[in-house]
Amino acid sequence: MRISMLLGLVVVASAVIVSVLLGCGVTVPDPDPEPPPTLTNPAGTIELIEESFSDCDIDGLGKCFAAAFTFHFDKDDVGKQVGEYTIPESWTLTDFLSAVGSMFDDAYEVDTSLYTSNVGDPGPDDTVFTADKVPIHFIVMVDPVSGYFANGAVTFEFAVEYNEKGEKEWLVTTWRDFTARTESGGRNVEEASLGEILARYHKR
Repeated sequence: MRISMLLGLVVVASAVIVSVLLGCGVTVPDPDPEPPPTLTNPAGTIELIEESFSDCDIDGLGKCFAAAFTFHFDKDDVGKQVGEYTIPESWTLTDFLSAVGSMFDDAYEVDTSLYTSNVGDPGPDDTVFTADKVPIHFIVMVDPVSGYFANGAVTFEFAVEYNEKGEKEWLVTTWRDFTARTESGGRNVEEASLGEILARYHKR
């Protein structure tokens, strides 16, 4: 009986400690956290892109792309004026990361969802791979109540490269934008394509 009472007191005390910690804004570590995404397969690279956008992590994002990376704008955006900037057919990696970095610096919040459930896996001997029409939900808030919203699909083309440790990585060589204008879900955001949103942060 005494042992049962002691065990009961330990359980109650533990619950009280956790409650106090949470009330003080202390985060209790997840006992079984999910492993972070890696570049070891195309789906993992896409998940790292999603995480890096949402965390505004330009260094993490840069690791996902090959040096010869090209971002292709939606064909309906090419030639469109965004302020004083005319949207081209494509950007190099330098152009892309420069615009995204400016967006990270200026935006109030960036929320990105890329859905990888149907991406699939390359074969064991494959060195290139295409993830076609991956659904994307992308929103950039310029302040707490207004921003830009894009929804649709993007295509990623990959190639295998090896890092300095000799580890195999699937890096994005090409990103093709196929986002469409859709309803913003009642938020005070301007509907736009992904490319158009990024073009707003291009430094002239």
